[in-house]
Amino acid sequence: MAALSNLDKHNALIPAKMDFVYGGTFDPIEGTKRNPSRYKVRVNVTPTVYVRVGEEFELMEAIREIYTGVAQTLDRFNPEF
Repeated sequence: MAALSNLDKHNALIPAKMDFVYGGTFDPIEGTKRNPSRYKVRVNVTPTVYVRVGEEFELMEAIREIYTGVAQTLDRFNPEF
């Protein structure tokens, strides 16, 4: 995160790529005479953006980390306001 905050954000490009994370489950459905083995298939596809600053990391994970840090900081100052 420190590397991101120190970049010249107006003159430097940050390499990024998009990938998809796939997952799924197969739930058996009670068979019939014509088709004795049937399954209900549930597929999860999650688009994921990665950025590279030194090392590659997932962008949303970094944003969640920033959000959590900001929320904790605001909570620390809450009694003063």
